[in-house]
Amino acid sequence: MPARGTEVVTNLLRNIADGKRTVFYFHRKLFLFARYNKTNNLRHENVLIARFLPEDISTIFIKDFLIVRPFMTALLKQRSADSVGEFNDYLLVSSRGALDAGDVARRFVKNVRQATTFPLTISLYRHFVNMSFGCSACRKLR
Repeated sequence: MPARGTEVVTNLLRNIADGKRTVFYFHRKLFLFARYNKTNNLRHENVLIARFLPEDISTIFIKDFLIVRPFMTALLKQRSADSVGEFNDYLLVSSRGALDAGDVARRFVKNVRQATTFPLTISLYRHFVNMSFGCSACRKLR
């Protein structure tokens, strides 16, 4: 099942004071090792979730890490040094720093609507993928 927006925004490219790296490269794919739990407020502990990104998506991110980010880092250092750390630490960023789950949701909806004219949210996308490829309970409904 695809990750929730709140899971994706916690992925780190390198170790920082607040957490350990959660993005790895393995057999031409990015491997995301997230610490997240939807019921964290009840259980007070995170669940470890491992996901491999498809090879074509991994390639896009690798090109971003190797080509775009070094160039953007140089530009950000000239403008101000405040946002450079987050820009190089997190998987999903803008020129202002790390994205939050709301940013991811808004951008997802906007880009899908522009590409398809269909208002698909992250939540609907997750349910669609689960119904199409996923859970055993879903297979019984078909």
